Amino acid sequence: MQNETKSNIAATHRWHERGRYLLQIGSLALVYYAVASFGLWLEGGQRGMIPIPLPAGIALAALLLFGVKLWPGVVIGLMMLNIIEMGMPLEFNLVEATGATLQATVGAWMLKKLEIQTDLTRVYDVLLFAIVVIIISPLLGASIVGLGLAWQKIPLTYVIQIWLTN
Repeated sequence: MQNETKSNIAATHRWHERGRYLLQIGSLALVYYAVASFGLWLEGGQRGMIPIPLPAGIALAALLLFGVKLWPGVVIGLMMLNIIEMGMPLEFNLVEATGATLQATVGAWMLKKLEIQTDLTRVYDVLLFAIVVIIISPLLGASIVGLGLAWQKIPLTYVIQIWLTN
């Protein structure tokens, strides 16, 4: 009887953890979607007009602070944006979601591996953070999206425009 009670408690704990994980993913997806929609509104329909991509910052911050295990929230949030707000086809949606998710995931992973303190009180942390967030991560994400679009035989001028604005 005692083993059965322990087993039931463990099973309940697992369900609570799964539910919490799904809630975190859903929350990140909704915040990503809301911030990205706000960014579209600020841009006035002109993609890439804002020099700081708001949803990319949200994705990186969430994955850095709460773990890269929340990456599905980035995928879901971006896909919601592309489908609801922009009506983009699935192929483009998958390519862009892959690029944005890897941009945030690799950025968060690199910052963790470099042992950056998230309070950014050391100059070392600020410099490495800037290099990863301003140069490495965006280049990775934009390159993945650009390659995916080129593979789909999208015109090169559009691929270059998307690469430059990502």
